Amino acid sequence: MKLASERRLSLGPLYDDNFYGLDDQEYLIAEALSVQETITIDDVRKILNLKSVFHVIKRLMEKKVVLPLARKCPEKYKPKKVACVRLAEPYHSDRQQLIDAFEQCSKALRQTEALLAFVEADRAQEFVRRQDIYTRAKADASVLKAMEKKGIFELYEKEMSRIGDGYEDELTEAHDLSAQQVRALAEITDHFKEKNVVLLHGVTGSGKTRVYIELIQAAIARGEQVLYLLPEVALTTQIISRLQKVFGDQVAVYHHRISE
Repeated sequence: MKLASERRLSLGPLYDDNFYGLDDQEYLIAEALSVQETITIDDVRKILNLKSVFHVIKRLMEKKVVLPLARKCPEKYKPKKVACVRLAEPYHSDRQQLIDAFEQCSKALRQTEALLAFVEADRAQEFVRRQDIYTRAKADASVLKAMEKKGIFELYEKEMSRIGDGYEDELTEAHDLSAQQVRALAEITDHFKEKNVVLLHGVTGSGKTRVYIELIQAAIARGEQVLYLLPEVALTTQIISRLQKVFGDQVAVYHHRISE
């Protein structure tokens, strides 16, 4: 939601390192670029100790000294990752061959217990965290590493949603509208034909969110996006869990307790 980009500068391909004809400000920038391959506009401000530097850059561009590069959006977001484990091939595709895997672990009790713990967890979960194995089998990382070397396990990192643990359950249909909600929805739709803003007034628990869900679905069907604003951060958990049941991972959350 908050994009930050930076314009970078480099020496022009026609510039021959001749500082003749440059004033003091232009010389400082040209010298910096002769040392560094590229610099940012913010770097120029620091070098010249000026807030407004575009007049200097413009002169350098006219003299073919500098060349502006394409904007680059620095990537600050780091996805949340969870350490997971899965069966390596051929065991992943053919579970019948797990007999061979158990034979390989027959002389290592901890490895056998880890494999049993994985099979048990794998039946109930979409993916198995390494921590699940550590807890169930009372094993540690060295056990899983040894099994990875034997070609039984594959250790990997799984990206997770930062909204709780993500939504992995089946999506559900929103329940039927009550007569009051049908009326409210019809009146809202009718008012939107003439007005940009409509007030839906109702006490807590009167079913307003269900009406919002219907309007959100209609907007998404039109290829649009919806910004759902709440007056208090504490309310987000309850609302998000409800919206996720209908919209799954289409829901994103942003508030002051979440880093950019």
